[in-house]
Amino acid sequence: MQPLGRWLWVPLALAGALCAQFTGAIQGTITDSSNALIPEATVTATNLATGISRSASSSQDGFFRILSLSPGTYRVRVEKEGFAVAQREAVSVAA
Repeated sequence: MQPLGRWLWVPLALAGALCAQFTGAIQGTITDSSNALIPEATVTATNLATGISRSASSSQDGFFRILSLSPGTYRVRVEKEGFAVAQREAVSVAA
């Protein structure tokens, strides 16, 4: 019975690889005008073609990463209470 389990695992692993999607990511560090790190800021990336949004929060070091984004052009918006909203248009994501 052990060899059967081994053989079942291999085709399932290959099936997962064959269905893989090509995606990209947006990452960075949030700072204020004095270059102080900004933790817990909300970063939202919106695909301009589809309108689909994904969000992440910056870490204590101001770092954020939004994974599994489809290739395309995005609007990236950063919000944190007590700060002005920052926004970048036409951020390109490639696979």
